[in-house]
Amino acid sequence: MQRLGLNSNINSFKTWALDIIKLSLIWLFFSLPLVTIGASTVAAYAVTFKLIEKREVFIFKEFKKNFLENLKQGIPLGLIHLVVMYSFYLNLEFLTKFDVAPIVFFIAVIGIGILSLLCLTFAFPLCARYHNTLLGILVNSVTIAIKFFMKTFMLWLLLGMIILLFTSNILFMFLGILVVPGCVFLIVSKFSLKIFNLIEKETMKTL
Repeated sequence: MQRLGLNSNINSFKTWALDIIKLSLIWLFFSLPLVTIGASTVAAYAVTFKLIEKREVFIFKEFKKNFLENLKQGIPLGLIHLVVMYSFYLNLEFLTKFDVAPIVFFIAVIGIGILSLLCLTFAFPLCARYHNTLLGILVNSVTIAIKFFMKTFMLWLLLGMIILLFTSNILFMFLGILVVPGCVFLIVSKFSLKIFNLIEKETMKTL
């Protein structure tokens, strides 16, 4: 019986690993035009939500369905985040040009960095889970990140460790292409679902 249980756990892990790799590759393929990265990311979260909830899901079929459904909202959401992240990068690069950088640029880098994290963390999961306006999604993402800051901060730390691990050498960077996107979607979805469920219970109590 113990051996049977062990085999079952191994098979379950293999299935999850294959799903993660499959999702990572599908996401990368659909994100290739870059302009579609937002819709692709929303679709990836829609898939991982179902995987976590142990609902039957055909990954490519579910991904494609959600990708097409979220093109209108996903594209501008993705572009907003790309612009914010690029602005952060430009300010960071600009800082390196000075021996003693003006304080305004330090404030800009910190401000843009915090803003991008607050907006980026839950915006795509929210878009995958609920119907809302683009502005409503961004506002709710910031509100949730602030309200559940400790959980959000723990999520940032975990994602940071994963990124550091898979950028530590060339072999890990190659493996990271196959597993990091799927892992990130899965981990963020796990945190998001817990927070969303708490908010839904709080909302039900007030009705």
